[in-house]
Amino acid sequence: MIRDVRLFLASLTKVNTEIAFYIFGALDQNNNLPERAFPPDREESLGTEMVEAGQALQERARKRRVTVEGASSTSAIPSGQENMGELP
Repeated sequence: MIRDVRLFLASLTKVNTEIAFYIFGALDQNNNLPERAFPPDREESLGTEMVEAGQALQERARKRRVTVEGASSTSAIPSGQENMGELP
């Protein structure tokens, strides 16, 4: 794997791990365990990391699309799925 892909996957792993802690914190808070709740600063940071990961994923898709569209075969993108996942 190239370095950029490794960094991208590492950032997704970090966000995924934080999401798991966030879920468990929400469940703990819901079960009256406020000392185990996810702190607001950490929650805000997770939101920022999620947005950044989403933007990186969109950029990666754009770069891959250019590569796929520039290839001689157009069968790499299934019909009807050319714009899946894009935001309006």
